[in-house]
Amino acid sequence: MKTRNRCFGMTSWTALLFLALLCCSQITAQKAEREASKPTITKDIEHKIDNDIVLIYHCWSIGKCMACNKIEQQFASYCADSGRKEPLMCSEEIRRSDGKPWDPSQKLPNKPDPPPWGSCSDLGATEGLRFLWFEIVNLAFLGASGYIVYKRQIAKSIEKTRRIARSLASA
Repeated sequence: MKTRNRCFGMTSWTALLFLALLCCSQITAQKAEREASKPTITKDIEHKIDNDIVLIYHCWSIGKCMACNKIEQQFASYCADSGRKEPLMCSEEIRRSDGKPWDPSQKLPNKPDPPPWGSCSDLGATEGLRFLWFEIVNLAFLGASGYIVYKRQIAKSIEKTRRIARSLASA
């Protein structure tokens, strides 16, 4: 008769898998926080002022990605893409198309203001973490239901062995 090593039974493997997934989710969350804290240039916005003057805003995120309200979703261009926005900080660069340097003492006619908000997609960090937790919960249910089925099969096997032993004893 074979004896089973109960040290690494089904519940121990389930617990180890759960702990491994929990560690992975913590690493993923820390990586997402580090990525979110980096000031990256999200976009360059060009405005043609005159025939030979181009104003370029180099913008980067200075805050977290957040949901737009209903009015912004209808009227703001930065909310039209994803329904989310992030505050921006912009630096400006003025170029001339003919290659001559720009004289900072000259006034720019019809200079547009830098954009205070930009569109963002927070799906990488938030949705990825939500999906990971969804998978962890599903694996926990899988482990629990597998353990219940395993224990039920053992109980059925023991009961079947007892019935055979009783029928042999009575015969």
